[in-house]
Amino acid sequence: MITGNNSKSSVIQKDQWWDILSRLIDVIHINIFIIDADGRVLLPPDMSRYGGRLMTDPSLGFGLNIGEPEFLENFHRQGRFWESQNRYDLRMFMIPLVYRQEIAANVIVGPVILTRRLDREEYKKSAKTYHSDANVTLDFLNEIRVVSNVMMNSILELLDEIIKTNMQLLEKRRSMDKNQIDHMAKEINTSLRQDEILVTLLDIALKMTGTECGSIMIFDSKSKNELVLKASKGLDEKHIKNIRVRLGEGLTGLAAQQDEYFVINGSSENPHNNRIAHLLKRPDIQEALVMPLKSQNKVFGVLSLHTKVGQSRIQENLMNIQYLSDLVS
Repeated sequence: MITGNNSKSSVIQKDQWWDILSRLIDVIHINIFIIDADGRVLLPPDMSRYGGRLMTDPSLGFGLNIGEPEFLENFHRQGRFWESQNRYDLRMFMIPLVYRQEIAANVIVGPVILTRRLDREEYKKSAKTYHSDANVTLDFLNEIRVVSNVMMNSILELLDEIIKTNMQLLEKRRSMDKNQIDHMAKEINTSLRQDEILVTLLDIALKMTGTECGSIMIFDSKSKNELVLKASKGLDEKHIKNIRVRLGEGLTGLAAQQDEYFVINGSSENPHNNRIAHLLKRPDIQEALVMPLKSQNKVFGVLSLHTKVGQSRIQENLMNIQYLSDLVS
């Protein structure tokens, strides 16, 4: 069980955090809410979707005591995060919200279904055991997202970085006037915390696709038509130091200009038939992905991944990578 200094929960500005959580819920399609160090609800789950009703309506037999101290006792440490396995084999995860080196509150993510849904008859049998209406319960269970273990861990890692970033931003806002806040909001994409989020995204994308080299470039806040390097791994530092790419230049610039991703397979039988063949300068690369990163339907950067040692898992993870990049934006 994870606890902290309950007086610190006063730093949770509910209006601001509700805006943050609402957007995250929209992107990940998973409920999120915040409780204090004693398990009391500071910001409730979204009741209208993703299991919100299931968690809070006792007649549905989920069996959680949200808002009570014993709710926290359901969670156990699993690596970096805390996990709870509940009725109907649903999982919830907890991320501590740290303020001035103490736990101010806990962010709860879930419920989710890991790997696969149970058979309908299994759910109905469980509902009967918990004295709930099986058909109504099934309707609410169908709202809940199914994710793989790898995907869930990736979501939690990115959420953790995003929460840290927003906590830092909100803490600074407490001592700033409106003009300072507006200025800082414009500069947030170049902040250290944003860089850390991009590094986390790159690490996750590499791991997910089985590639060993990659980078993230974003538009220079001054020139607006050039991309600058923000994160890299597995690349020769002397070749990428201070690198800049113009809009439309090379595959990276083309992806940004056309808002289009490219999957390159070095084993293609007729690579010269590909309209981007003239841009492929690295015969040693076996497979690669060049994908624009977007925020509010506007490209702000480009993610590039490649492998020189064999087949990757790029193709089967395209949607997952796009999904995680949406979360970062």
